[in-house]
Amino acid sequence: FWIGSYWREDDKPAGVVSAGPAAVPAAGAGAPAPVKSVVPAALAVVAMAAAWPAFAAFNDRANHNPQPVALAIPEPAWPQTAGFPDWRVDYMEPDARLARAYRSPDGRPVLLQVLYYRNQSKQKGLISSINRLAGEDSPFHETASRGRTEQAGGQPLPLREAVVHGPGGPLLVWQVLWVDGRYTTSNVTGKLRQAQGKLQFRGDDGAMVAVAVPYEGNDADGARATLRAFVGQHFGAIDRALVQARGK
Repeated sequence: FWIGSYWREDDKPAGVVSAGPAAVPAAGAGAPAPVKSVVPAALAVVAMAAAWPAFAAFNDRANHNPQPVALAIPEPAWPQTAGFPDWRVDYMEPDARLARAYRSPDGRPVLLQVLYYRNQSKQKGLISSINRLAGEDSPFHETASRGRTEQAGGQPLPLREAVVHGPGGPLLVWQVLWVDGRYTTSNVTGKLRQAQGKLQFRGDDGAMVAVAVPYEGNDADGARATLRAFVGQHFGAIDRALVQARGK
């Protein structure tokens, strides 16, 4: 019917007289649909749908980086320490991982975790619904979170602040994602930046940075002050290490 309507003759030849009364359009009938104007758009959609798988495969090959990740973060002025609670983020296995505990000037232990991803897939990705600060079977459980902004190297740094409770008491965690060379706390924003980076052939490298401090009772402000000092003094070195690992 659609093809027939496209080729139909709407006007009668000159001189032909109707044998009966003119047909009265049914109530509510509108003007004929502009079929001809729809055809180019429909063909364009079909062409794009057919070409997309080939482009996606080409894009994946072009963004693939065969080089292994070399993640080297310089040691900060704070000394390394042991005895931090046995907690690790529950993320898909990354290409490179760093986990170090330091002793702050006020005596609090601080745990830094950096997870770096390259050539991501459904089985290995920075942003996924199964990536959590604490897994379902873990003795640790996230109980609260909120967004905040701190200063790092004179620049605002978006952070996600979370409280993780475990056998030894609560931990205050500051977490951020690094995607296409920029920081965000939003999975949606991260996915969009990841797609943009791949479309512009910059690869899909990304990382998660988490810094945690244990505290007791209502001393979350004390833990927050320690986190602020660590980020203010050492996040610049972390950022430079991520940029160097990416190599772009």
